[in-house]
Amino acid sequence: MRQTGPFCSKRSGGRTVQPNWTFPGVTCKTSALYLKRDRERLVWELERRETELHKEPPDPVLEAVAVLATVEWPKWSGTAADLAVALERKMKANALAMRLNVRAERLSYEYPIRYKDDRTHVGRSIFLTLETHWM
Repeated sequence: MRQTGPFCSKRSGGRTVQPNWTFPGVTCKTSALYLKRDRERLVWELERRETELHKEPPDPVLEAVAVLATVEWPKWSGTAADLAVALERKMKANALAMRLNVRAERLSYEYPIRYKDDRTHVGRSIFLTLETHWM
């Protein structure tokens, strides 16, 4: 997919180009206009409009973190290597920390778990806290 600003074009089947106009900001996730180019009149025509919410597939790492943080143990802290061992995942510690950094917002709204990382002269630490006021 090639993107220039809010305009995306997607190739399918070799030569066919399907343009897709997405709106920047919040509506980018919820709205898409599919346009068809009329080469004779040099205009774009609306082919179809999608306004359904996009739902991301489940993330196994976030699901494992949700199992780790329970009502009995609402707080967890340690290094990324400790977290990889606790989650029983065969991931490198830096890859796990990067994945959680990128998906911290998703972790907070899908599972009420707050993710925080801290870096001191001693090392890096990860803090997971179950937000019980959501339950």
